[in-house]
Amino acid sequence: MSRSLRIDFDTLPYWEGCRQKKLLILRCLACGFWIHPPLSVCSSCWSEKIKPQEVSGKASIYSFTTTKQREPASSFVTVWAELREQERLIVIGQLIGTDPAAIKIGDPLFLDWLSHEDHFVPAFGKARG
Repeated sequence: MSRSLRIDFDTLPYWEGCRQKKLLILRCLACGFWIHPPLSVCSSCWSEKIKPQEVSGKASIYSFTTTKQREPASSFVTVWAELREQERLIVIGQLIGTDPAAIKIGDPLFLDWLSHEDHFVPAFGKARG
């Protein structure tokens, strides 16, 4: 994996999942709470019984920012995608395949992947309906 990523005990399952194009989020086995960004304990009940589990990838736009480049055609959007599994379970990724002018908060998203060096990173596309 790339040396530019912060990979440690807590984040390793997330990045290993990304390598396989699986979005693995830690989940507390005691209370069922999803934990992201990754931590070594549940931020809801403080249990240390946590395990990575794959999420559906279905999400909606919680927030977004458009970064404009010198050439308008090269602008890109970063989305804070709220996963359907839990309120305020947020994963950040690039919006792909969608005109930045055609999005708004709450729009449905689907999970996709972008290749980056020797691994993949989550990206999102605008879902229909």
